[in-house]
Amino acid sequence: MSEPLEELRALQARLVRQYPVDLWLALQGEYITVSKIIVDERRRNEGIGTAVMCAVLDYAGQHGLGVAVSPSTGFGGTRSGLRRFYRGLGFERNRDLAVSESLTVPPGEPAVED
Repeated sequence: MSEPLEELRALQARLVRQYPVDLWLALQGEYITVSKIIVDERRRNEGIGTAVMCAVLDYAGQHGLGVAVSPSTGFGGTRSGLRRFYRGLGFERNRDLAVSESLTVPPGEPAVED
C-alpha cells in the first residue's frame, strides 16, 4: 500500500472515530473521491458533514490534491440542499475528465475560505 493511500485511510479512520458519520474516501489520481458520506440521521444539521468535508478539503489542499463527489439523494438529502451544501464548500460542476464524479474542487484551487 502506498504512503498517500495509507495517510488517506488514516484520515478517514480519524474522522469516523471523531464524528457520527459513515465515510469512504478513495484516491484517484490527483483527486480524493468522497464515495460515501452519511451523517447519522439523528445528528444531521449540526455541522458534522461540514466539519468532515472541511477536514477532507484541508487535507487535500495540504497535499496538492483535488476533491470529487457525486451527491446522492438516496440517504435523505434533497437535490437542492446537497447542491447548496457542496457549492458552499467551493465545489463546482466537474470539467476534468480525470474523474467521473459530478462536482469537484480541482487540485491547487482553494475551497472554503477561513
